[in-house]
Parts: sequence; structure tokens; C-alpha cells
Amino acid sequence: MNSVDYKSEKTHDNLLIELVQDLASARCLDIFARAFETEELGRLERAQRRLLFDVELTFQNKTICVETKVDSDENGRWGEKWQTCTTVSEAPSRTYTKDHIEYRFVTYGTAEFYTKVVGDQYRTGPGSSHFIHITLDRMIEFVEESCRVLPDPNGAYYSWLQAMQVEAKKRNNAPSLLNEFAAFRRSYLAIEGDNDFPHNRFLLCMPELAFPVFDALAGEWRRRSELLRKFGDVQIYPVGRMTPQIHDSIFNLWELWCRGVGKKSFVPYGF
Repeated sequence: MNSVDYKSEKTHDNLLIELVQDLASARCLDIFARAFETEELGRLERAQRRLLFDVELTFQNKTICVETKVDSDENGRWGEKWQTCTTVSEAPSRTYTKDHIEYRFVTYGTAEFYTKVVGDQYRTGPGSSHFIHITLDRMIEFVEESCRVLPDPNGAYYSWLQAMQVEAKKRNNAPSLLNEFAAFRRSYLAIEGDNDFPHNRFLLCMPELAFPVFDALAGEWRRRSELLRKFGDVQIYPVGRMTPQIHDSIFNLWELWCRGVGKKSFVPYGF
């Protein structure tokens, strides 16, 4: 991965800005337009970071506001306004935006799997329905296509692409990797009949593996109408911890708990 700091949202933002600028110079903005589901851009006028959201991409005919997430969550999970909703309400009043504004929510890490509850709807992606979700797979396709037409003398785009591909491989291998770890954990703890690793002996937190598995489990749950009708929906989200400074992955059966079933058989579970 060379110099790419994958967990840094600023790193991804800077690479996206440079890539869009290079595509504009090469007259290949159609690659960006396809990946970001937009049309009739016109020439690129400005590409830069902003405070309200992460990246402003202003073209002759429109402004695209990009909110970037790697593993971080949107503000608003605990009762306040979703960050993307704030962007939609405040971006039109900024002097640098065009009258026509489009919104994109780009996820490179576990943020892709966090559940948002908006009204009575459970969904992943942005809290605001005005945003289109650009997933990791879409970004990989975008950078792959861009690398085929652009020079990359310093290897920055290739390193970025490699880093995203590694993240995708972790997701794809998450179930088998967790099964292997579970087998090791059972065997190791059985030696002394322990219930868990002592806190000062072993610390392991793998949200990049747990979240894809929880997402697949939630998908299966939601495809079964009898579960939704009897027990309610499920949520997936992160909760920070002091040590190690990596968030826990939470598969929350709160609706089931509220209906009284969870008090008998289930509790919200953190990996």
C-alpha cells in the first residue's frame, strides 16, 4: 500500500480531488460521471476540500458535494440530526455551490455497513435520502478504469487502488477468517477451561471482518418477513472503546428486546 494511509479520510479526499482534476485535463470526465451516477457536468471549475462536507466538485453545470467515510459514523445516531441531512439543508446557502447540487456518500471501510434508522426505514448508507451511496466496489471500478487512461508516474493511484482491493479481500474472506479464529479461540481457552482471554494477555478487535458478516446476517434477517413481523428489524453500528482504540461492532436486536422476546433469549451483542 506504500504511502496510502487507508484509515485517513483526508488521504482519500485528496486522491479523489487529484484524480478528478487529471480526468478533466485528459477530457475523460465520462469515467467519473458513470461511477458517480451523474450527467451533463460541463467543464471542471473547482475541486477542493470543504468544512461543511468533505469534497466540493464544481462543474460548469452543477456542484457535487461528497461526504467521505472510512470507519467513522455519521453524527446523529444518538438522537441528533444526521450529518448528511445538515449538508443538504446548508449547502445551498454556500456561495461556492451552483444552483444545481448533487450529493454523494463515499464509503471505503466499515462505515458502508452501519444501519441508519430514518422514520420506520432501516438502511445502510447515508442518513439523507438526497445522497447517493458510492460503495467501495464502485470506487475500485472507478479507479481501475481511470488508471487505464491516465499516466501515474508516482504510482499514487495504483497504491490507492491496491489499498482498496486489500480492503475488499478482507471483506470477502471475513466469514472464513472468523471461523478459523473461532476454532483457535475455543482450542486455546479449553487448555485451562477459561471463558475469555485475560484483558492484559490478548487484545483483538477486527471490525473489518465483523461488520461484513453482520451485514450479511442482517440481510438474511430482512429477507424473512416472518422474523420482521414477529421480532422486528436489526441494527448494525459502531461503539468506540478506550482500549484498543478501535470501535466495537454491534449487532443490535433492540426491537426484539423491546417486544419482550430478548429478555428471554437474546441480548444486543458486541463483537
